[in-house]
Amino acid sequence: MSLQHTKQFGSWEFLCSHSPSLAPCNLFFNQIQSLNSSDTILYNSTSFSLVSNNLQSAGVGVRPTCFIRRAGHEGGLGNIAQIVATALCFVFSLILFAAAKRRIAAVGRVEFATLLGLWALIDVFSLLTTGSFLQQGSDYIVWLTSIQMGLRSAWFWSLIVNGLNSTQLIEDGTPPSILSLWVGGIAFFVGTGYIAVDTAFNWSGNLPPSNPPEYLLSNGLFVLLLLWPMIAVFIYSLLMTYVIFFLLKESIPAFWFSLSLLSFMLSQAALFALGHTICDGTNSRIDGAFVATLLEAISLGLLFAGWRSITEDSWYGYDGPQVPVYPKQEPLSNFK
Repeated sequence: MSLQHTKQFGSWEFLCSHSPSLAPCNLFFNQIQSLNSSDTILYNSTSFSLVSNNLQSAGVGVRPTCFIRRAGHEGGLGNIAQIVATALCFVFSLILFAAAKRRIAAVGRVEFATLLGLWALIDVFSLLTTGSFLQQGSDYIVWLTSIQMGLRSAWFWSLIVNGLNSTQLIEDGTPPSILSLWVGGIAFFVGTGYIAVDTAFNWSGNLPPSNPPEYLLSNGLFVLLLLWPMIAVFIYSLLMTYVIFFLLKESIPAFWFSLSLLSFMLSQAALFALGHTICDGTNSRIDGAFVATLLEAISLGLLFAGWRSITEDSWYGYDGPQVPVYPKQEPLSNFK
């Protein structure tokens, strides 16, 4: 296999072999396993020389240079650091969700709470698909991964809608805003989920394995899972720059949003660049996935702080609808 081809647009070969705990690789594992030559393709890796039962012990990845052994096999505990980090981040997302729901008068409250709720769901599926305690090549890990990828794709659409709400080009809480949020989100969820499932099972025959199959080519997944998030973050950054500097003429919110963007970028760097290094350095006990998960949670918290700083709200003192108070009228006799 040439290095030039692994860098081809749409190829996941390098990522699935050098980035431990990358969830989309679960789809390609199932795809390759259905082939007659699957043993040669999947297990031609130095990592598998350390285990006696390749399939039962396999962690996330396709021909990985390093992987976290599946829990309960070959002495493995699963990706314990990722499991703990994802569970903590799930709780953190729920706390932010509850806080957003309580901001009664905040602009985009419903839409931003939806954003946070979606992320909490993503954390649940991420724990299942990257925790290294489900068997690779099984149908259920394919379905769980497909749902996770669909939710993640929909989340970035929700991010853009929240940006549009901040500009008031779409008034928050109105039918156009809610419909655009849900219709667009469902479209991304279904579209991404379909491509993910069909990549693994090839039901339609339209997304067969690449030739040769170890190149792991999938333009659809490459666009929706790698390029689309970057495009969405870029669009959201432009929208918030316009809101902060041209509408509000403030500088403090820019601090929160900039830190959120930086934390998100660092999380992706940790996932793709640090994963292999940490995995090797810890003798396949943990990888960089937990660092990426924690940084994404920090990014989400900073995003909430930025949203809070640009919106009006009514916090814990809110006691429900208030009775209007009108000016007291003087009797007409006083004007005689």
